[in-house]
Amino acid sequence: MSRPITFRPANQFALLALLLGMSLAAASLAGCQNTIKISDNDLAQIEYRQLNELLTSTPEGEVVLLDVRKQDKYNDGYIPGAINIFLPDLTAYEPKLAKAKQIIVYSGGWDDALSRAAGKRLLALGYTGVKDFRGGTEVWKSEGRMLAVVRETPKAEDQPKD
Repeated sequence: MSRPITFRPANQFALLALLLGMSLAAASLAGCQNTIKISDNDLAQIEYRQLNELLTSTPEGEVVLLDVRKQDKYNDGYIPGAINIFLPDLTAYEPKLAKAKQIIVYSGGWDDALSRAAGKRLLALGYTGVKDFRGGTEVWKSEGRMLAVVRETPKAEDQPKD
C-alpha cells in the first residue's frame, strides 16, 4: 500500500522555485526564436564620393553621420557634422537618430570592424536607410579632408593664478 505524498513547507518552496525556473527558461527560449539575423550582405556600403555627394545634396537632418567609436577616439578626430554613439550604447528609439532618413555609420579605418557591427545592429533594431562608410576617418583623411576635434576646456584648478 502506498502512502500519500505530503509536502512540507520547505518542499513546497522548492517545488515552487523549480516550476518558476522552468517557466522562465521556457520563456527565454521562446524569445530566441524571434531573433533577427543580419548578415554583412544586408548592410549597404557607401564610398567616399557617394557620401560626399549625399552630404552636399541632402537637406540638413535627413542624413546622420554616426561615429561609433569610443568617446576619446571621437574627440581625437571625427568627420565634421558627425554625432558619437559608442557601439554598445546603440538602442532602438535613439532620439539622435529618430528623424534620419539615412544613417551613415563609420569608425576609424579599414581594419576597424566597429562600423559594420554597428550597422548590422541598427538594422536588427529596426532602423532603415543604414549604410556603412568603410574606411571611415582613414578614407576621409586620404581624400584630403580635415577631421574635427573636441578640445577640452581647461579646468579652473589648471588655470594660472594671477
